[in-house]
Amino acid sequence: MFLCNCPQIFFVYLGYILFEIIRCDGLCSMCQAFCILLSWYPFKLRNAGCIPAEGGCYIRVPYMPFASMSWAIARQFFPPVGLVLVACVPSVKEESWDAEQLVLVVVHCVSALLMFTAFLFSEAHALSLRPFRCAVTTLEPGSLEYKLRYITWHLAFWPYFLFTLIQIYNFFGDLHPYMKIISFVLEVDAGLAMLANHYVIWYFAPERSWNPHGLELATRS
Repeated sequence: MFLCNCPQIFFVYLGYILFEIIRCDGLCSMCQAFCILLSWYPFKLRNAGCIPAEGGCYIRVPYMPFASMSWAIARQFFPPVGLVLVACVPSVKEESWDAEQLVLVVVHCVSALLMFTAFLFSEAHALSLRPFRCAVTTLEPGSLEYKLRYITWHLAFWPYFLFTLIQIYNFFGDLHPYMKIISFVLEVDAGLAMLANHYVIWYFAPERSWNPHGLELATRS
């Protein structure tokens, strides 16, 4: 029966996905994700983190060297791809869960996990927060930029950590409606802190104050 209904299920899910994209918040999330992808900021802003061209660090996968990648690549692709999937794959109310719709819920949660954890781990590596350590110094500890990025990282990490714990408990049990509201606020706070962290990186980037005309004159001289 499930195989016979596959074409219908496909078009139903496609309708869900298109509806989520057309919605205002879905469009905003898609635009944000594509702007991050097109910016290549981990490679173009020298204070964002280490890059392979300057001896940057790599994520080593034991027994699978082909899966190893630089931290800059992980920062460039994983968070925006997770954001695109979160915007495209809708979540479903608990009362209407079934075997098919549970797939949407799992993909939605895994995408959000990919977005937040990739950002948090990449930023922790750039800041050399334990247990991460970056071999290339991209910003000085104790500087204003470091302090602001450190604060925004914690403002994103702890709310998302608490949000994850609440969601795990909610999956196996039943939460009070107020706790669900709190979990939503925590997730929003983590997202805003992540945006604030990106703003700090952009604001303190040396490239922000570069003058193309001045660079051209310096090259000619």
